[in-house]
Parts: sequence; structure tokens; C-alpha cells
Amino acid sequence: MKLRSGAILGAFASAGLAVACCIVTHSEHASMMHQQNIIVWEPDTGTEHFIRKAKFETKAHDLGFIAPTPSIPKMEEVDGEAFDTLESACDAFQAAGPPTAGTGGSPAASKVDVFQEVEVAGYNAVTLKATDAKGLADWMALHGFATTASIQTWTEFYIRKGWYLTAFKVNVNDGRAETGLVKMSFKTEKPFNPYYVPADNIPSPDKREGLAVYFVSSGVYGPEGEHPSFRPSVAAPLRSEDLEKLKGQLKLPTLPKNATVTAFTDRTFPNGANDDLYFVQTSPPPEWPKERPITAGPGPDTPEGSSESFPIIAVITAALVAIGCALLWRFRM
Repeated sequence: MKLRSGAILGAFASAGLAVACCIVTHSEHASMMHQQNIIVWEPDTGTEHFIRKAKFETKAHDLGFIAPTPSIPKMEEVDGEAFDTLESACDAFQAAGPPTAGTGGSPAASKVDVFQEVEVAGYNAVTLKATDAKGLADWMALHGFATTASIQTWTEFYIRKGWYLTAFKVNVNDGRAETGLVKMSFKTEKPFNPYYVPADNIPSPDKREGLAVYFVSSGVYGPEGEHPSFRPSVAAPLRSEDLEKLKGQLKLPTLPKNATVTAFTDRTFPNGANDDLYFVQTSPPPEWPKERPITAGPGPDTPEGSSESFPIIAVITAALVAIGCALLWRFRM
């Protein structure tokens, strides 16, 4: 599902977009309003697949985004119906009842290295690595991005960590923009969800609509450390039909063994946090509730010991014995 706008001016206010860890414009303020993310973590290969839908508010004529990753990401357009698949899986599991188990310093010289440039889902995306925030700000100015003191503080945080930054610009053709969802796949020691947002992108508390994350992996995962506002709402094992849908929607050949989706919500986001969220496994996969066998027995108003309290099997056995006796009597006659 792609998103269209008639013009770049104010076109993306209250629209869902693929990636938006840091919003940059030339002149106008832009605020992050709401996010929905999917994280698929493959522990055997140390690979994270990250998909984001974002909603924001701005009157800017132009928009760009910067997304941080610990390694060079592979980018691919995917189907937004994946969010519906995971939401339905969580709803079905909750409706089924309780489960039976589980729930360094900067270098002296300024330098920006570009590692890839791709066109994906209506964006021009450039992955780069910088040695200092000032050098990155100069590169951004040369390539149609603007920056502020707040954004430079944000970029400096990831530059010190040695991470890559992928800058997205919306492609505009004949005054129209058309964008889709982007999957970023990358290697990482620990799965994470971008949580640190530049101060310039944080709206007033009354306009914040929060964050929703669907985390898919082998077993139940939770945030590392104390994050009282980032709460799990349900952990549901994915059934075979959900797995097949999700693989197609996210263009993944496989999903983690015993794949479980853990859903999280955070109504305070973005909230001025100065680091990202990292995840650790907290318990094995839950199981669907086992169906209770139907047995005959005394009803709620039947006294024990009455003839109505016999199990069905006893009634059937008695009938068979009676039939056998009748046949034997006729044979002997």
C-alpha cells in the first residue's frame, strides 16, 4: 500500500511513512506524532529486519529522514498488511484464553563516507558514515537536508557509536509524492528499536500518540533494563497461516523457529529518551490453550447417584449387552 500526496507542501502531515527516526526539513518544524514498528529478530544469524510506519505533523515544503543502524542495511519495499497480520494474531490468541505455558572519541578530521545509494518505495536513500556531526551537517546542507543543534546532538550520539546513518528523501515527480513501506535488514549484536528522538521532533505532551511495536522472534522478548512506560500487552505464538502471510508480506524466505509476536505499547513516546531500546529473551514461546474434551456427567441440577448421572459410555455398554442377550435367546429358541 503506497501513500500519495498532491504536493510536497504539508503533504505528509498525519500520513503513515516507512522510516522516520529523525525528521529534517529546510525551514519548518516537524513533530513525531505516532509510530508502529515491526521487528523480526533472527538470533541464529544476528539479523534484524525493521519496518516502521510513522505519523507526524509539519508544514514543511520538503522533508527528509535519518535512520541509524549498527551495520549497512539492505532495503526493500514491503507490504503494510503485515501490521494487520500481527495485530490479528495477537487478538486471536487473547480471545482463545490463557496460554498453557510461558508468557570512543571523534577523529580529528571531518569525513563522510557514502556506502550505498538506492531508490526504494518512493525514496532516495543514502547510507553513510561520518566522523563528526559538523562534517555530517555540511554534507547534509550540500545534499538538500537541513540540520539544527538538536539534530547535530542526535547524529553525534550515533557517530560516537560508529553506526551508519541512512538519509531518506522523498522523491517528488510532477508535484506528487508516492511512498511505501521500507524494510531495513542489518546485522546487529542485539536487536533494538530506535527510541531516541531529537528534541526538535518531539511534540507537546497533548499531541503525542505513542508507539506500538510488534517484536517477532523465537520466544518472548522484553526490553533490556527499566522501561516502565514501554509495556508488553500480549505474546502470541504465530500459527502456520500467519507465518505464511507474514513471510510473503515482509518478503522473508523464513521466519525464526517457534516464532512468537510480542506486542508493546508506549503512550508517552516520543518522550525525550537519550538512548534506544534493546531487547532480550525473557521466556520460551507460549502455547495455544489445549481444547477440553467433551465428557458426559451430572448436570448442574442433577443429584449425584441418579440414573441421569451415568456417563454416556455406560449407557452404550448396557445397550450392547441387552442386544447381545436378546440375540442369544432367539438363537437358543
